[in-house]
Amino acid sequence: MSAGGDMSAGGDLSGYNTGLEADLRKALDAIYDYNKTLITLATGTVALSATFLKNLYEGQALSLLIASWVVLGLSVVAGMIGMGGYISQYAESNLRPRRELPEFASLVQLLAVVAGLSLLGAFAIQNSTSSHAPAPTKPAVTTPRG
Repeated sequence: MSAGGDMSAGGDLSGYNTGLEADLRKALDAIYDYNKTLITLATGTVALSATFLKNLYEGQALSLLIASWVVLGLSVVAGMIGMGGYISQYAESNLRPRRELPEFASLVQLLAVVAGLSLLGAFAIQNSTSSHAPAPTKPAVTTPRG
């Protein structure tokens, strides 16, 4: 290990995490906000799709919807783990935006959000092209005036 950084994946990372403390704080704040945004997107997507399930579900591909909820839930958990790692850096005053666990958790979170939204999109496409026709409406009955 060099004085300026870690040896990781066989490469010298001495150029990483060498900025001013204010710059490191700004980087951690940006990552933290990014994780919060992805958590909000994932939870909002699950909440809205569950709320409007009756309007979305036409009898097709329910397993895609459930899979999207599971993957989006995984993204929330990964985001919380990543945020916890960044919070502990603040508490320890050990500001290093590039760390193994928080960085890996953030990557898992991003990939899970993309996968979850893709699964939800596939579910929506399957249900929008389903062969279920809308129920016929009854014609309005009018009474003659006289």
